[in-house]
Parts: sequence; C-alpha cells; structure tokens
Amino acid sequence: MVSVQSLHFKYTDSQEFRFPDFQIAKGDHLLVLGKSGIGKTTLLHLLAGILKAQSGKISINDTNIVNLPAKEVDQFRAKHIGLVLQKARFINSLTLLENFQLIAHISGIRNPRAYYYHLLEPLDMADKLNEKPSELSEGEKQRAAIAMAMINKPQLLLADEPTSSLDDENCENVVSLFKNMSNELNASLIIITHDQRLKNNFNNILSL
Repeated sequence: MVSVQSLHFKYTDSQEFRFPDFQIAKGDHLLVLGKSGIGKTTLLHLLAGILKAQSGKISINDTNIVNLPAKEVDQFRAKHIGLVLQKARFINSLTLLENFQLIAHISGIRNPRAYYYHLLEPLDMADKLNEKPSELSEGEKQRAAIAMAMINKPQLLLADEPTSSLDDENCENVVSLFKNMSNELNASLIIITHDQRLKNNFNNILSL
C-alpha cells in the first residue's frame, strides 16, 4: 500500500534529510518516532505530497507521487489521503457541517448528512455539527479534525503529533480513535510523533 525508497529532501545545503526505506500494507498501522528537528513533519509532508522530494520514491497504492505534477498530486491527495495536522484548520465563517461538505466537494464526492453524524458519533461530537469552529473548544476542534480527515474515505491516514499536548488518558483515547476509524475504512495509518507514550499502542514502529 505505502512504500518509501531512497527518499531525499533538501531545504538548503545545510538542512537536508535522507529517510530510511519502509513499507506498510493496506490497513496496517505505523508509528514514526523521532526527536524534534529530525525531519518527522517533513516526512509527513512528503507522504502527503505537500512537499516534493529531490529524489526517491513514495508509492501509495501503486502510484509514485514523487513523479506526479503538482496539480495531479493535489487531486491524488484529495481522493486518497486523510491528513491531520498539528493545528486544526477550518473556515471559521462556516459551520462544521459546511466545512465537511466543502471538503467533500473538493474531493469530488457526495456524502449524505448521516455520514457526517456517523463520523462524529464515536468522537462524542454529533451534537456539534451545526456549530462554527469558534464555538468549539480546542479538544473538540482536534476531534473534529480527525473526522474531517475521514470525509474522503481515505486509503491513507496521516497524523502529525496528535497527542503531544494531551494528558495520558486523552492520549490513549485519541490513539484508539485513530486506530478504530482507520480500521473501519481499512485505511493505512501513519502517526508521526516524538511522544514515547504511543509505543505500547503499535507493533510497527520506525525510529528516525
């Protein structure tokens, strides 16, 4: 499902990264651990097609996104990848439902309203669908961001430091949510973090 080979990215001559090869099968979960500055977020952005590698291969479902033109990478991401960044991003003038519908429109899919309730129900957020992001707490925004990443029914779910600011109980809850929701769609899951608490929740771990 996901295969990375000889991946190299350079911001400047003094800041470049070479990442280890790895692969995960469809529906598998991978935890990528590393200290700050090691290139974790850079790797996630490369996997999502936000950054373009200087060399190497990132194959997602037999498509090497490194070779795709920028427009095709954007289209591929919209259809196949769910992305949860460190800070949730919403259009604040829209309700949560309208944010979800916009993402679905960009992805070229139509979901019934009931599907959004289905995504939010296990997150204890179903009653927030008609609220605007400014009316949500930071924790609620984080959970809504997880649901938003699932709208396009992705084949690959990527999360950047989703537990770094959480206490132990909420850390466990968020990891379980990610794993349960990716299992429901049989999507591959990659969480990138420096949070050592997550090690006990994953059998497949890559240390940078």
